[in-house]
Amino acid sequence: MRAGRYYKIMVDRQVVGGFIVFPRAIREYELGRIFIHAGSQDQRIGTQAMEFMFEEFPLAKIWTVGTPAWNQRTRHFYEKVGFEQVEIRYDPGAGWDGVIYRRVVRPASMT
Repeated sequence: MRAGRYYKIMVDRQVVGGFIVFPRAIREYELGRIFIHAGSQDQRIGTQAMEFMFEEFPLAKIWTVGTPAWNQRTRHFYEKVGFEQVEIRYDPGAGWDGVIYRRVVRPASMT
């Protein structure tokens, strides 16, 4: 638990989920996990949590996150909030088939 920052997601004083952020390098972070209680899904709570996370780490340049390849719901969610698929990993020993996503924060244009 010392390696990351843990956040709870609350609605009307009730915990409905949470997320974990791990520093990986200077200005690089990994979203270890985000979870929303099933009864609270499809209400933009996860999207708002991600917006909070991005605001909480304003100097971040690169974000990464992994998810099981079979989980189309989380894959769609990560793409919706600005992540792009960069790698597919398969570990035959563990039977794990996963997708790695990255979100590169580009500086705002000077217009």
